[in-house]
Amino acid sequence: MKTVIFILKQSYIFPHKNLPYIETSWGLGDLLRGVFGIYTLSKVMGFRLIVDFSHHPISLFLKNEQHEFCTYVAQNIENVPYIFAIDNISPVTQYIDNMFSTHDVITMFTSFGLYAYNATPSSDAQEFMKRLLTPKPAFQEYIDTQMKLVPYSTYSVIHYRLGDHELVLNNNKDVNKGYVHHVMANRRENDILLSDSQSLKRAATDIFTFNESICHVGTSMNEPAIRHTLFELFLLSKATAIRSYSHYVWVSGFVTIISKIYDIPLEGHCNFRG
Repeated sequence: MKTVIFILKQSYIFPHKNLPYIETSWGLGDLLRGVFGIYTLSKVMGFRLIVDFSHHPISLFLKNEQHEFCTYVAQNIENVPYIFAIDNISPVTQYIDNMFSTHDVITMFTSFGLYAYNATPSSDAQEFMKRLLTPKPAFQEYIDTQMKLVPYSTYSVIHYRLGDHELVLNNNKDVNKGYVHHVMANRRENDILLSDSQSLKRAATDIFTFNESICHVGTSMNEPAIRHTLFELFLLSKATAIRSYSHYVWVSGFVTIISKIYDIPLEGHCNFRG
C-alpha cells in the first residue's frame, strides 16, 4: 500500500525555490495541525499514514510507535521536504501524486494552513490525534504531579499569545501594563492563566498560573521547558472552556488544535494589543 511517513522534526529541506524563507520553525500548534490535515487527506487519497516524531525532542516525553520504516527514516532524516501549502492544499496533493508515481513510500512534512480546520473533525481523526499525544510513564507522572497543584476541581483557561519576541528571541523586557490590566479585568472564577510570555505570568496577580519555563518546540532543546510546554497542552485538554487573545491575525494554533481534538469551547480573539 502506498505510504506517507509524516515526519515531525525541527528543520527540513525546501524543494521550492520560490519559498519566501530559507528556514523557519514550527510550534506545537503547527505540528499538530499538520498531522490533523494529513490524516484527513489520507482518508481522501487512500494512502497509509505513519506519523514519526522520533527525531523531534517531543519524543522524549511522548510515545512514538515503532514501525517497519524506522531504519529508512533514520537514513533519510536530513532529506525530508517541507511542502509549502499555507494558502491551499494543492501543492501537497501534487507532491504526493508525483512521488507515488515512482515510489511506494515517501517522507514529508507540511503544516498546511488554517483551511485544514474548515471541516468538523471526525471522531476517528480525534482519536488518532489523542493516541499521538500519549505520554511516556515519567512524563505522565510529571503531568499528575503538576495537576495536583491546580486549586480547582474544574477550571477554564484564559490564554495570551503575545508573539515570539520573548518566547523565541528572549527579549524579556517588562510586559506592557495594558496586558496585565486586561488579565485582571477579564479573569473569571476558576480561571488558569496560560501565556507564551513569562513576563506576563509574573506580572499578573490574583490568578493561578504555572511559573515553570516554557519554550517554542521548533527552536528549543531545553528539556524541562519542552516538558512543561507539553504539560500545558494536556492542561488545556482538561479545561471546560478556553478564551484566547492573540497578538497575531490568527487565533493561537496551540489552543485551536486542543479545542478541535477534545471538543472544548474556544473563544478566540485576534489582533490583541492590550
